[in-house]
Amino acid sequence: MYAQLLTRAYDTIKSEDPLAVVLGCSTAGIDKDFIRKTMDLGGKFDALTIHPYQAELNEAAYISQLQEVRQLAGGRTVWITEIGFPTQLFTGRDERTQASLVARTYLASIASGAVANTCWYDFRNDGDDPFYNEENFGLIRADFRLKPAYRAMATLGRTLAGLKMRGQIDVGPDAYALRFGDGKRDAVAVWSPNVSRLLTFDTSSDVQVADAMGSLVRPARVGNRVTITLDAGFPVYITGQAGFAFEPAGCLLPVHVSKTHLHPGDETVIRPDAGVQVLEWQLPGGWASPQRAADGTYVIIVPRDAAPGMIEVQVMVQYGGAVRVPLELVIEPRCLRL
Repeated sequence: MYAQLLTRAYDTIKSEDPLAVVLGCSTAGIDKDFIRKTMDLGGKFDALTIHPYQAELNEAAYISQLQEVRQLAGGRTVWITEIGFPTQLFTGRDERTQASLVARTYLASIASGAVANTCWYDFRNDGDDPFYNEENFGLIRADFRLKPAYRAMATLGRTLAGLKMRGQIDVGPDAYALRFGDGKRDAVAVWSPNVSRLLTFDTSSDVQVADAMGSLVRPARVGNRVTITLDAGFPVYITGQAGFAFEPAGCLLPVHVSKTHLHPGDETVIRPDAGVQVLEWQLPGGWASPQRAADGTYVIIVPRDAAPGMIEVQVMVQYGGAVRVPLELVIEPRCLRL
């Protein structure tokens, strides 16, 4: 019955406006069985619409899903007419994470090459109950105060407005880079979904770097070699004249960690390269700031009450300019032999 309804609606709409784009199937999630049946029964439509909500956003899997469903729909473009992540307390994402997911979702949808339009659900919170997920999907709160996600969306929109994707760039494992352009200016969006890292690239061009919230970033630069920090989950936008050089280069960390897997109470030694000046440390709350030893090294001591899990320590260094170097430490629980 749905396939018949869709076909009748399609024919009626086209008789009134032959240029209208008729959206069809409209599945919650990606219901491949329903789409396949609609296709087999001859349902007529121009673009497939889906609501591909994700428990966790895995770019590689998400992109593959979108490409697969486009192929299932006979090559029709895909419209994502709902997707979002709520920020209710306790069971939702925190607002910083939602901001990251806004940018990652739109960029991954574009990267798939399958999606013509993405609609975030939704613009404004549906209510003011901080514990109910259905009232906390918005980019802004019910009283119109902005969430960080609003600024992330605005930055992405302003940066990429009028540009078409020109292709993907290999920046190593678990990281993504897309180049956009309009013949006059280019923008490269780069992000690392899960871990913070340094990005180094070669360019002879004058480029501008902005973070996910639109704030300008001053990169570390030595000649044509540029180094910036990618914070986990947040894109960086590099813009310049059309065709500007962007050649990812192997990044040698300017500081080295003696041990990355530690127990509470353990120590690890941080050794900067010769000529690298440590400016400041960013440590979790309750961690003592490391002091410089006579040999130029620094010792980080894990507090005895440190909880198990991955901890990110960042050190600001002078390295052709000031740059934040993320260091990942894994705190393992002590095992007791009984």
